[in-house]
Parts: sequence; C-alpha cells; structure tokens
Amino acid sequence: MGKLVEINIDLMDKYDLVEKYNKSVVSRNLISYIVEQASEYPTNSEFRIIVSKKCPIEHDSTKLIKDGLTIEFKKAKAFHRNENYKQLFYLFIGIALIFLSTVFDNEVIKEILSISAWVPLWEAVDLALFSEVREVAQITMLRNLINGEIIEK
Repeated sequence: MGKLVEINIDLMDKYDLVEKYNKSVVSRNLISYIVEQASEYPTNSEFRIIVSKKCPIEHDSTKLIKDGLTIEFKKAKAFHRNENYKQLFYLFIGIALIFLSTVFDNEVIKEILSISAWVPLWEAVDLALFSEVREVAQITMLRNLINGEIIEK
C-alpha cells in the first residue's frame, strides 16, 4: 500500500461525535471532515484515525466512526452503480437513435436523429471517462479508511 496518513480528531464535546437528535449515529460533519482530510492524499494511502477525547464521552468512538465510514462507503457504491446504469441507458438511447436514423428516407429527419444520437452517446462517454475515475477513487479511499486503524486516546 501507500504512505501512512494520520488524521487527528479532537472531540471537544459529545456532539462532535454524535448527531444532536440521534445519539446512536455518528455526526455527519465528523465523517465529512475525515473524508475531506483523506481526499488530500493519494488514493492508495493507508489511514490511521486518532481520536482525542477532550471531555468525557460515553460512546465508543471507534465503532461509531467505523460504522459512519461504512455507511458512506455503501452510499458511494450505490451512487457508482446508479451512474453505471445511467451510462448504459444513455448508450442504449444513442444507439437506438443512430439505428432510427438509418431507417428513414427523409434527409432532414436522418440528420436530426443522427445529431440527437450524439448527445446521449457523449453523456455515456463523459460518465465513463470522467465520473468513473472520481467515483472509483472515492470508493477506494473510503475502503482504505474503513480498513485503517482507529485509535482512541
């Protein structure tokens, strides 16, 4: 793997760790902070999260953080799967429009269908080339965060 990266978290009160209205769920702000910090490093980095409790907190921060990162990982995987379905849909529509353009004898309709086909085809290519790389990098980073060590001080 890559370089070891430490992400330090100082918990000043219990609401830095848990949601205000649901104390059994890790704070979305905390998970966002961890993901933001991790995204500054290469995707293949190893992560160690060090949690410093500056006040008494009865919750197990390591379990809550790992659960929160797991939920974020599942969301990223679901988003990636939906983007793949969208890519296939655009590809199908583009190919169908190209096929339809070959059926008609009217040149104007052929041109309209041919030009219209390139819009969904370009969207499919855009999703494949640009979005795919970002999504896979995000999923890999989240997997490395989940597999990383979480230390509570």
